[in-house]
Amino acid sequence: MAKIFYVTETSNDYSTAHFFKTEKEALKYGKSKVKDFNMKQDMWGDGFHDEENDTWFGGEWINTQYGILMSWEEDRVYIQSADDEEARKFIRSSRHDKQGSAIFFDSFKKGMHGSLGNDFAEGEGYTWKHHRKEYIKESKTIMKHIKLFEQFVNESVDVDKLIKHLESTLDWNQGSAREVSSREASYGFSRGPKDERNVFIEYSGMKGQSIIKDIKEAVKDFGANPLQVAKENGDNEHYYYIEIKR
Repeated sequence: MAKIFYVTETSNDYSTAHFFKTEKEALKYGKSKVKDFNMKQDMWGDGFHDEENDTWFGGEWINTQYGILMSWEEDRVYIQSADDEEARKFIRSSRHDKQGSAIFFDSFKKGMHGSLGNDFAEGEGYTWKHHRKEYIKESKTIMKHIKLFEQFVNESVDVDKLIKHLESTLDWNQGSAREVSSREASYGFSRGPKDERNVFIEYSGMKGQSIIKDIKEAVKDFGANPLQVAKENGDNEHYYYIEIKR
């Protein structure tokens, strides 16, 4: 993708982003909505206000070598760079599985845009979309080319149950666990992940004696295969990165 420009349109209950290949195109679109529109404006900061429709407009850009994930949480939208795997893991490991919404674009397509709110996710040119009433749904135009998300889950470790098992088994450590991408976990492994397609979990718990052995035993007790566990010391707690064979 590289550098992608976008114009946001935000009201009290939704936000829309239109994406463009060039700044000139984005600027032209923005000025068609608000005459004094300019780029480099944050829709939550110094945006441009359409008083008649009580709507705010902003112009930004994003550098990405992968794809773009739009997500709605707590009445605002976030736009970030992510590949397909990272975007799916973000949705599964965040509060979006029960609330919020998201749209993922794996590549730039002319005219692509997304609209998000608490109860809906709509757009054009997206790869898949998600909201709390309808879990990740592939775009009809690409369903025949890639696996459905349900098939993806059925072939892998039940991450949500494993996380709950870890937190329950290690409740004495008062820690919490979350699924992370292979890229995030790689910072903890001196030689990197064994296979980026595996499951990666970050466990953060109280400082003190290492619990690597306890974590491995908990994962094995769940019926999964812990390939490696690495510890990272934090200021107030320890972080453990776990790679589990998918």
